[in-house]
Amino acid sequence: VREKMEDLIQDIEDSNTNVVKKKRTKRRRRILTTKEKFQEFTYANRACIFITIAILGIIAMLLIFGSSLTAYMIGEEKKLECENGIFVLALGTTGGLFGNKLTSYLIKFKDYQQQPAKSMVMALDAGTMLHGIHEYINSKKPQSIFGIRGDKSESEAISLMKNEIDAFYIGHTHMDHLAGLINASPALYGTNPLLMGHNRTITAIKENLFNDIIWPALPFKFFTLNDNEEVTTQNLNTSLTITLRQFPLLHENIYSSALLLNFQNLQFLYVSDTGVPINQSTLWMDHLDNVFKEVDMTKCVGMIIETSFPNEKNPAQLFGHMRPKDLKVVLQRLKSIHTTIPSHFQIIINHIKEERDLIVQQLQDVANELQLPSFHVPEQTDLYCLQK
Repeated sequence: VREKMEDLIQDIEDSNTNVVKKKRTKRRRRILTTKEKFQEFTYANRACIFITIAILGIIAMLLIFGSSLTAYMIGEEKKLECENGIFVLALGTTGGLFGNKLTSYLIKFKDYQQQPAKSMVMALDAGTMLHGIHEYINSKKPQSIFGIRGDKSESEAISLMKNEIDAFYIGHTHMDHLAGLINASPALYGTNPLLMGHNRTITAIKENLFNDIIWPALPFKFFTLNDNEEVTTQNLNTSLTITLRQFPLLHENIYSSALLLNFQNLQFLYVSDTGVPINQSTLWMDHLDNVFKEVDMTKCVGMIIETSFPNEKNPAQLFGHMRPKDLKVVLQRLKSIHTTIPSHFQIIINHIKEERDLIVQQLQDVANELQLPSFHVPEQTDLYCLQK
C-alpha cells in the first residue's frame, strides 16, 4: 500500500511539473509573439521611413538638377515663363529635302520688368511657317507662350502668324529659307508685316519673288540692315526694343548673314547658311571669326548654326555647307577668340540635309573632344528656354 501511495504521490508531482512547464511555454510563446510583432512593426516603420527619405531625395535632385535641364528644353511640363532668358521654337530644322520642315525659328523676348510684361516675337528665316506652327499647336508643348488659346485648327495657326510675329528676318535668299513665307503670305495680307534682311537679300526678294509674276507683290514693310551696323527696333513699331547687328557670311556664291540680337543683358546669335565652298577656300571661316569677335560670351545664351552633311561628304559637294568636322574647327576658333565657351552658351544645330543619326553621333564626338555640353539637335516643334 505504501509503495502504491508513493507512486501516486510521484504521479501527482510529475503532473504538476508538466502543468508548470506548459504554462511557462505558453507564456514564452506569448512573449516571443509580442517581440516578433514589435520587430515586424519596427521593420515596417523602417521601410516606410527609408522609402520616404528616398522619395524626398529624388524630389530634391529633380528640383536641383531639373531646373538646369528645363532651362534649355521644354517638353510637356507647364513651364510658361522664361525669366532672364529667351524662348526659341523650332518650326523647321532641315535643309532642302523635306518641304514641311525647312529652316525657321521663332524667338521670343519678354520684358518682365514692365507691368504688364511686354514681349516681342521674331521669325529667323521662314522655310516653314504655317505647317510648323500648326504642328506646334497640336503638340503637347505649352501653348500660351505664343498666344495659343486652345484651338487646334488651321485658323489658330494663321492667327498666331498674323498677330504674334512682330518681324521676319531672312538670312539669305535660298528657297529653303523663304518657301514658308511665300506660301503663307496671303494670310498676312492687310497686316503689313516687317521683313528684314541685307539690302541684297531684300532686293532679290522684291524683284524675283514678290514681283506680281512669280508671286503677288504683297504689302510687306521692308527694312534693310547694313553689315556691322547696330539698329534698334524702337522705331519699327515693335512692342520691345531689340538691338540688331548683322554680319556678312559666305555661302558659296551668294550673300548670307549672321544676326546678333541684344536684349537687356542677353545676347543670341543666329548664323544662316555658311560653310566649305567648292574651291575649299577657308575665307568663310574668317567671316565667322569676325562675327565671334563681337559676341559677348558673358551675355550670349547660345547660337543656331548649321551642320548639313556627315563627315564623309565630298568637299566638292558641300556647296557652302558644313560637316561636323568643319563645325569642330569653327568652335575651336571661337574658343581661341574667347579662351573658353561657357556652359550657358547653348549650341543649336540647324539645317541637317541627310543621314541625321550619323550626323548626331559625329556631333557628339565633337562635343566630347572639345569638352562641351551635348549640342541640341532639334526636331520640329521643339521649344527651348535659353538662360544664363
